[in-house]
Amino acid sequence: MELGGGTEVAPGLVMQITTTAVVRTGALVVTALVLLTASADARADDGPAEEAAPVTTGSDYVRHGFTMELGLGISETAVGSDTQGREHTGLGIAPLSLGMGGFLTPRLALMGRAAGSSYLRDDARGHSYDTVNAFYGATLQYWPTDRFYFGGGPGLALLVSDPYGWGAKDVRFIEAGFGLNARVGFAFALPGDHNALTLGIDAFGSRFEKSSTVATALNLGWQFF
Repeated sequence: MELGGGTEVAPGLVMQITTTAVVRTGALVVTALVLLTASADARADDGPAEEAAPVTTGSDYVRHGFTMELGLGISETAVGSDTQGREHTGLGIAPLSLGMGGFLTPRLALMGRAAGSSYLRDDARGHSYDTVNAFYGATLQYWPTDRFYFGGGPGLALLVSDPYGWGAKDVRFIEAGFGLNARVGFAFALPGDHNALTLGIDAFGSRFEKSSTVATALNLGWQFF
């Protein structure tokens, strides 16, 4: 074989060069095929991508919409008189409390609430009569967990002496003033998805024209949500 410029190349050398090029080209093709096959197998082994887990709130109960609660218990009330300069303290029934409203968020509710305390006293003739320290106001209730809540708010306070007419006429009176309520409680049972049985403590502070009251109540309650 003759190259440009008159140089002559032996046929054996041409054959050797050609064979080497073919071998190298074949090796490159085989290597590429092996790599492509391995990559395809790896993708097949990975399988479909896993779906993201659903986002949860960490709570089994979703409180929303209308809510209502009832409570009944025992209480202690202290009444201080500005004119007489003395204080009366006694135990009694915590009257039936009622709250109605709605949840602003799954944890926070706004309610109108009626609650209070009472205690027994004796008149000059020794007849027992009841004095009721009542609260009517707007309250917030917050549930940081499914079992625990706290709340409170301002409202109208009424101090009613002998509302049932058990004592003498001279012990009967009604005073209106400003009241505050604070409370904390625990849901000891959660029957179903929309009910809670609770045990709660209420604290009341009220100011009237001629007197003031401080009271606490322990209430067994039920709440629907």
